[in-house]
Amino acid sequence: MQPIVNGFEEIYSDTMAFVYLNAETDGLATYESLSLRGHPSYIIFDINGDEVFRALGYQDEALLEDAIQASIEEGN
Repeated sequence: MQPIVNGFEEIYSDTMAFVYLNAETDGLATYESLSLRGHPSYIIFDINGDEVFRALGYQDEALLEDAIQASIEEGN
């Protein structure tokens, strides 16, 4: 899934930040504080830090892009 997310990062990096976490290297506490249950996990937060989208496992590219677009539109 990282290639799909990397593609989105190229398109949307001027409007949103992309953060990649690894429980082994970034710390289990951070992983647990976000209640991540597996890999890959996706969370989109709005500008206020409120979660607006969450998904676990393989996700369709269109679903992820729709979630990104919706979060951008809600932020405007």
